Amino acid sequence: MPWWQSGMLLELAALSLAADRIDDANEEARAGLELARQLHDYGGRVFGVGVLATVASARGDPERAGRLWGAIEDDDVRAPLGGWPRHRAACEARLAASSSPVLDGALASGRHLSLDDAVALALGDA
Repeated sequence: MPWWQSGMLLELAALSLAADRIDDANEEARAGLELARQLHDYGGRVFGVGVLATVASARGDPERAGRLWGAIEDDDVRAPLGGWPRHRAACEARLAASSSPVLDGALASGRHLSLDDAVALALGDA
């Protein structure tokens, strides 16, 4: 049950983000990512970090957005329900639209983060 709940929350977060309901997307993604972390769900953790990177970008925080996105940008995870592959391009486009030297530098920095470190950063543990 928690795996389904995590996936549902992350899907809702991506849909909230698409509807520009940034605060809802943040809350839903954080809740889904926390469950994915507890379950050691690799795909759910990538999805959650990706959505929270996009939330950070939408909130005007290119440093946070870049570090989070850099950690997962090359990850082509496929989950059974496929939530992340459905939403990834839209998230990536939102980040690209806010491109800046700060974002670019943070992307480079984020590429050195492990997924666990990115999850901790996304949830405010780091």
